[in-house]
Amino acid sequence: LLAPVAPASGRFDATNVSTLTRVLSSLRARSAIQGNKIHLASVGDGFESAVEVMARFGFEFASLTVVNPTEAPEKVLRKLPRMTSTSVSILSEGEGDAPTGFSKQLLTRLEAAGVQAKWLQMPSFDTDIIWKNISKEAKKLIRPKTPEGDAHDLLDRWHTAAAKADEDGYFGAFTEDAVFMGTDATERWDLTSFRTWAAPYFKRESAWVLVPTQRHLAFSGSGDLAWFDEVVWSASYGQCRGSGVLEKIDGNWKIAHYNLALPVPNDLMNGIVHGIRSWQEVLEGGRPAKAAFEPRTIYIVRHAEKIIGDSDPELTPAGQQRAKALAKLLPSRELDLILATEFKRTRATVAPAAEISGKNIEIVPAGDTAALVDRVTRLDPGQTALVAGHSNTIGQILTALGLEEKVTITEQQHDDLFVVTLNHAGTASLQRLQHRPSTQRAAESAGKK
Repeated sequence: LLAPVAPASGRFDATNVSTLTRVLSSLRARSAIQGNKIHLASVGDGFESAVEVMARFGFEFASLTVVNPTEAPEKVLRKLPRMTSTSVSILSEGEGDAPTGFSKQLLTRLEAAGVQAKWLQMPSFDTDIIWKNISKEAKKLIRPKTPEGDAHDLLDRWHTAAAKADEDGYFGAFTEDAVFMGTDATERWDLTSFRTWAAPYFKRESAWVLVPTQRHLAFSGSGDLAWFDEVVWSASYGQCRGSGVLEKIDGNWKIAHYNLALPVPNDLMNGIVHGIRSWQEVLEGGRPAKAAFEPRTIYIVRHAEKIIGDSDPELTPAGQQRAKALAKLLPSRELDLILATEFKRTRATVAPAAEISGKNIEIVPAGDTAALVDRVTRLDPGQTALVAGHSNTIGQILTALGLEEKVTITEQQHDDLFVVTLNHAGTASLQRLQHRPSTQRAAESAGKK
């Protein structure tokens, strides 16, 4: 039983995420937890914080016991669908044979959200009823004595040994010729090398904490080999994936191979790939280390003023003047990539810059934002690109690059210069500037006078 004490500096609820993280990590470092899942209980208005905790850390918990919940705001109830992996019990004091009031509403909302939920009558506040319910939930996690249950138990005990810095228990789970593969491409350890490397970590109170949240097992026809993959959570690395092979030796499962990896979300893949490739070039001596992490710069403009009326119009004289001014404004000689759509007006807008840079204009269809973004995100570190788009495509391009600011451009706007910077991890930042031909600025100045 863990009963946290509120920190003197602030509230102890789901708004204090750092404190909650420390409490959960500390609990796992000091406890062998059945089934690797925690049971959470709330009383009264603590239900609101319980929902927030489950929404953030739901993978940690097997059940939630809600005692005499008080009414919660709609913004809290909207998070109930995030609790589908948790069993919820509602215990209400002083009610009849069926839930009433907020308990009834809560049960209905949970069931509608696909959450496994039940209501239990509690004639008066009774801790015995609360603990008996939690005990029933805990017993659900006891795995039967089967080959599959034994394999799960081995892996759970192995993770627990790391959390408790039990060096003998941890390395005793391996076969003698086991291999451990870490997150770095160079980390392929035999058991002796891995134990030597890990020795300082096992001198701490906790070596490391990996919390299994999902696991799949498959067995060979003979039953003496098993393949598994699991999703594990690390406070340092976030969501990781472990996979490997188990071998049954003298009736006991042992770990013959384990591979710990960091799954990369597809939306972040381009930035991660560039970072890895740049780092490899550093290791191979092809580039200085500083250059490997230089940001990529993308200049994005709408085409300059066009002749009205044609289906594929040329630029007006004012538009041609704007295109020449843009080429002088930008570091055109340093451009590595120039992109335009299939229309004359975008090609003409970047033509002066292309002439200065000596680069060809690559054409990407106006309707293919994904192809354009893929092309610019494949720039090498430190490279720059110029992109000419349209009033109805630039906002889409900026969003696809990962910028949250929603940008709209009117039919009359041609002055915007969007400068997007992508760091080595693919994170984008934006500067929105203005560019005008010198004759236009002079005319505006004369008008003001």
